[in-house]
Amino acid sequence: MTWYQFDMVDLHLFVHVQPNSKLTEWAGTHGDRIKVKVNAPPHNNAANQACYKFFTKFFQVPK
Repeated sequence: MTWYQFDMVDLHLFVHVQPNSKLTEWAGTHGDRIKVKVNAPPHNNAANQACYKFFTKFFQVPK
């Protein structure tokens, strides 16, 4: 299995998120997932929101 799946309509990314990083950035792979470091704590959904913001900016899609 790869870290993504494209079915001609949707792109599914399989992501390993590492919270509490100094920067929000791509960090290679983690097994069969793409790894993203985020500068946010893992509490109160903050890391998920930081990851969402990172992807919307990177892929230039509306929030």
